[in-house]
Amino acid sequence: MTHDPQSPNPAGQPGQPNRPDQPAQNPYGQSAGGQPGQQPGSKFGTDAYDPNQYGGTAAEPKQFGLLKKVTIASAVLFVISFIAGLPAATDTAMLREQMEATGAPVDESMLQMAQNMAIGTTVATAVVGLALYALVIIGLYKRQNWARILGIVFAILSVLGGVWSLFNSGAVMAMGGVGVLSIVLGVITLIVNIYWLVLAFNPRVAEYLRKPRPAAF
Repeated sequence: MTHDPQSPNPAGQPGQPNRPDQPAQNPYGQSAGGQPGQQPGSKFGTDAYDPNQYGGTAAEPKQFGLLKKVTIASAVLFVISFIAGLPAATDTAMLREQMEATGAPVDESMLQMAQNMAIGTTVATAVVGLALYALVIIGLYKRQNWARILGIVFAILSVLGGVWSLFNSGAVMAMGGVGVLSIVLGVITLIVNIYWLVLAFNPRVAEYLRKPRPAAF
């Protein structure tokens, strides 16, 4: 059979040009332009890689940056409060009054023992508190959600303890200037911890910490 050079070539045959009114064909059987309204992807039919889909390059919310700073501020206030509370633990007159209020006989040996116990309890509480603060701070800077949850539990207990201390601050006020300083520090700490809870429960902070961290190569 002879080929008529005037007749158009069938579209898509090897070695033959396409007609001007037909879309160009690619080697994978799809038109180069794709389907109308289709987003451009790879030639293998997969979607283009979006790094934000996996949280690898998600921007840090400003609330999370504030949360880390407020955590450090709360730890500093905790240390200052501990130092300010040492005189109360070593005040023998206050310890004597507390022991006499129970009706128990008070002598110097018992008073010294009570003073040592008060100092030991205060120091132990400070060490445990600082360890918890360090754990939360390190966890937050490593973008760990468990640190936020641990901090929430710690902050709630601190707020409840701060409220209870304010309602029972009569004995502290009797200490004069040191007692007033302790109450002022307690109020400031209470406000800071409440603000910390507001930041920790922020939806952007929670979502940011729940996203997986990018894999280290």
